[in-house]
Amino acid sequence: MTLRPLINAVEDLNLNGVEPLQGVAYMAIGKHLCGPATDMTLRCCIGEQSYQDIAAEAQASCYFRGLAIATCCHHLCQWKNYINKRYMSDLGFTKEDFHAISWFTSWAVDADHGSIFTSTDCMTQHEILSEMKEFGFDSEVRGVGEIVRDMQPIDRAVLGFMCKDIIDTGRLMWVKAQGLESQLVKYVPCSISPENHLLVARYKKRS
Repeated sequence: MTLRPLINAVEDLNLNGVEPLQGVAYMAIGKHLCGPATDMTLRCCIGEQSYQDIAAEAQASCYFRGLAIATCCHHLCQWKNYINKRYMSDLGFTKEDFHAISWFTSWAVDADHGSIFTSTDCMTQHEILSEMKEFGFDSEVRGVGEIVRDMQPIDRAVLGFMCKDIIDTGRLMWVKAQGLESQLVKYVPCSISPENHLLVARYKKRS
């Protein structure tokens, strides 16, 4: 195995132009790709492809096989870079809502949750939206400031984790739409690190 550093902005990186990758299958592994860096990496590695494009790429001199990305710093996510705006829109969220969701994710890492969370499972979209309604975020009367003042620290942490799940679920769905087998897993308990999301994906085996 040969290691060769590349000094290049990921948003401008063209992997087909990287000489050491020519003639080999390769995978992308990212440890804590902060905020929009995850979305940029997904575009760099996968892009908008059809299943036919994927099959053709597998026969090319340089082809991508899968990835494992540990997402983090969701509070730095940006609407202009986010990979799945359609997903957010389908949930009824606007650009401004996305910025608020990103900001709320910081509450998941504000404190030590070791005594609070022993394990957490990914929630369904229905559960996420139901919980947000219980917190009052569907109300047109109450302002965000008033809602925040009424929330206990544990409730803020729970909301922060839900917002992280929303952002990463959109990424997961986008990757699946490109024809990859994908999962969003938690590789350590929240009691060890709240930044524990891992997006894994690989191209489906051709029958």
